[in-house]
Amino acid sequence: MLRPEAGLVFAVPHPMSAVFDNNDPTARRQYGSTTPTIGELTMALQRANFSIDVMHELTPLHQPRAVAPSTLVVRARKLGS
Repeated sequence: MLRPEAGLVFAVPHPMSAVFDNNDPTARRQYGSTTPTIGELTMALQRANFSIDVMHELTPLHQPRAVAPSTLVVRARKLGS
């Protein structure tokens, strides 16, 4: 359990990384069909009474021209008393 205003930082595979295979720019799967969308993650945090401070979309260091980000990093704060 987090205290009010406590921070939460987590990283998950970026939802778009599930759409493409490697660096192939052709979509292989529908966005959101195998992983939660960014909207679904955002809504889940809001429903749990969190406010999102920062979202970073990271690309792999070894693939600077990657078609999609590989990782989504989120920092949120617990609201309320």
